[in-house]
Amino acid sequence: MRAGAGIACAPLYPAAAALRSGAAVEVLAQLRAAPVPISLLRRERRLTPGRLTKLLALLSARAPDLSDLL
Repeated sequence: MRAGAGIACAPLYPAAAALRSGAAVEVLAQLRAAPVPISLLRRERRLTPGRLTKLLALLSARAPDLSDLL
C-alpha cells in the first residue's frame, strides 16, 4: 500500500500488519461492515486427518489475534 492509493472496504486481518506499522490508517471506522463468523464443517470420523487438525490448531491459536481487529 502507498499513500494516496485510495480507500478500500476489506477485512481487517489482511491489512493488520500495515495498520500496526502505520503504513495504512483506518478511515470511516463508523462504516464498518458487520462481523462475519468463520465456520468449519466436517464429517464426524474416528480419525481426523492431520492437515485438518493443523488447520483447527492454527485457527484456534490465531482467533484471539483476529478478534481484536473485528
